[in-house]
Amino acid sequence: MDALKPGILWAQTVIALLCGIGLIGVANRQRKSGEALALSSLNEPTRYGRTSRVLHWATAILFILMIPMGVFASMIPEHVWYRTEYNMVHKTIGFVILALFVIRLFWNRISKRPELDSSLKPIEKKLAHFAHVSLYVLLFAVPLTGYVMTSLHGYPSFIFAIEIQPFLAESKAYIYWGLFHKYVLQYIIYLMLGAHVIGALKHHYIDQHKAAFKRMVS
Repeated sequence: MDALKPGILWAQTVIALLCGIGLIGVANRQRKSGEALALSSLNEPTRYGRTSRVLHWATAILFILMIPMGVFASMIPEHVWYRTEYNMVHKTIGFVILALFVIRLFWNRISKRPELDSSLKPIEKKLAHFAHVSLYVLLFAVPLTGYVMTSLHGYPSFIFAIEIQPFLAESKAYIYWGLFHKYVLQYIIYLMLGAHVIGALKHHYIDQHKAAFKRMVS
């Protein structure tokens, strides 16, 4: 699979560029409309509040950023001067994502999430629930497996400038955790993120469920 990594990085670069251009267009259209978005901090019955949106998009941006960062991290030769510093940033973002995930779980207890759009079919509601649960599992599993892999390999982890020593004895088991972290979870992420995005676009443009898309963006 290592031979695929340069191609994967280029594909992710093209997708990111196209998404960036699209977001610039959306932002420009919103700027011209002059409409102010009035949001409460708490969730509402039909849409998410400001706190949930900040947690959602901060987590999403960092999580998506970590995909190419993780691929590139595994391609850096041992002797390259910036390898340690790069891994410090990579590991720090992983801990930040894990912290945001925990905060989001607590926030969902404090402020109830909006119900799914009533126009969705029962099978669509089940698929949406499965996609959300799967993404939550990934948000927990990816940082955790990375931390265990690093510890078993005998390397420290970092939260910004704070160095965390391995909590497990060095072991060859890091190979199996690395396989799970770098390959199995990586391709599951591609599938689940793709399904999440395609599902949202389908509801908005094909099914014309405008409210479903606006719950998190307007």
